[in-house]
Amino acid sequence: MLNSYIKVALIDITQHIVLGVLSVFPLVLKNPFYLPFAVLFSVFPDIDHVIVAKSFSIRKMLSLGRRPFLHSIPAVLLTSSLIYVLSGNYRFAYMVFITGTTHLVWDLCTGGVRLFYPFKRNFEIPKKWAFPLILFFDIISIIISLK
Repeated sequence: MLNSYIKVALIDITQHIVLGVLSVFPLVLKNPFYLPFAVLFSVFPDIDHVIVAKSFSIRKMLSLGRRPFLHSIPAVLLTSSLIYVLSGNYRFAYMVFITGTTHLVWDLCTGGVRLFYPFKRNFEIPKKWAFPLILFFDIISIIISLK
């Protein structure tokens, strides 16, 4: 049973990393320093699973029922704003914003997200919307990387 939880967690983490890095790939090409941060912030919202589960147990983290508070637009905006205030680098803050948003987009396709936490409404979108949204983020990343 534990092996299936580990497999689910590894697949989920891999999907978030691949989609997050793809969504900011033009910025990473321009500045390879962004790559480890793109990876980190692609999975950053999942830290709340550890906090809410009060455990590093993968089984407990995957059994929460709903995605916790970092899986929301306010959390992504707050995180990227904080990064901008700390770094003063709008490209870096954008990268944090888009990798977090990409995480939300994929989770919207796989069970839904309470986008406007603390409000309880759960939002979902069809999986077919994920890649056009990520392509849109890539186009914006290209524009930002050209400036």
